[in-house]
Amino acid sequence: MYAMFRLEQFIMSNFYHSLLTDPEINFYNRGSPIFRDLINLQLSMFYFHHWDHVMEVLQHCPKLQILLILKLSEDKINWKYPNFVPECISSHLISCTINYEGLEDELQFAKYILQNARLLGVMQITGTFLFKQKPSLQPLQELYSCPRISSECKLSIG
Repeated sequence: MYAMFRLEQFIMSNFYHSLLTDPEINFYNRGSPIFRDLINLQLSMFYFHHWDHVMEVLQHCPKLQILLILKLSEDKINWKYPNFVPECISSHLISCTINYEGLEDELQFAKYILQNARLLGVMQITGTFLFKQKPSLQPLQELYSCPRISSECKLSIG
């Protein structure tokens, strides 16, 4: 698990730079690597900038099945659904965990996954927000009524 953690940190901290020189890795014209065999990814982001960056990472992990997003930021970010669905979301993603800090963009991203991940079995929402005194859980209730493309998907909040 430690080696995976190191790789994930490396990807996020240097994603827009020339990452690797290994000729075995395919590159898009922009120079971003494709991680063809990556199936389990934990994104731990202490200085979260934008959900679009997460979407770009997902585009480069076509076989990804398990996604865990831990973002520690309380900045409001207006995120709109993209006009595309990465292959990993539409065809391979079976589990997604997102830490929720009470922000609208986090809910929007969770809804996007629920509406586009055909094989999703588990969507788990966690976070310190859930343990604050008397948090408003109304926004999270929206997830229960959100249409899901996967009839097998179980939503877990807590």
